[in-house]
Amino acid sequence: MAHAGHVGEPFGTVFIAEDIFAIDGPRFFAYWDAEPDEKPRMLEEMPETDDLATAIAWGRARTLRVFVRPTVRGYYSAGLIMGDPPLPTWPPQDAELRSIEAERAELMEQARRERPVRGSASPPE
Repeated sequence: MAHAGHVGEPFGTVFIAEDIFAIDGPRFFAYWDAEPDEKPRMLEEMPETDDLATAIAWGRARTLRVFVRPTVRGYYSAGLIMGDPPLPTWPPQDAELRSIEAERAELMEQARRERPVRGSASPPE
């Protein structure tokens, strides 16, 4: 897709987020946005993936500003541009990474418990 910058230059931002409720499918989705260099508009959407490293590589191939939001926490910077104000760096220190993993496991378990069992819905009246 055409844009004002060139691949690898600091044009736009890639936003990567995790869908912790995606029990049976890809967990990470991302898109490249023209923000903050132009008015917000999507430049490209990444095919969903289960691998965060793949999503980060996809983002870094497009811009130097790559933001990752694991679980439901705030964003981290996985690119060379840290954001304004600066975001914490991805990956975080081991203790914080373990905390994120524990939060992810808890949220996924909650999603499994709340997910309706197939065939258990009452027939329409």
